[in-house]
Amino acid sequence: MLRRLTTEVGGILGVAPESVWVYLSDIPGPSVAEYGRSLPEPGQEDAWFASLPAELQERLAPIR
Repeated sequence: MLRRLTTEVGGILGVAPESVWVYLSDIPGPSVAEYGRSLPEPGQEDAWFASLPAELQERLAPIR
C-alpha cells in the first residue's frame, strides 16, 4: 500500500517515489475534529453526517 502511494504521488508530482514521504498515523476518530464535530467511531459515519447542518451536508454530498 505505501509503495503504491509513493509511486502514484510521485507520478502525479513528477518526482521519483524516493522523494515522496508517507506517514500513517492511527488516531481514533473521536480524537479528530472536522467541520466542528469529533469524527465518529467506525460504522457511525451516516449518523455523524446526518448531524451536520443541512447546508454543510449539501456542500459535502458530492464528495461523500
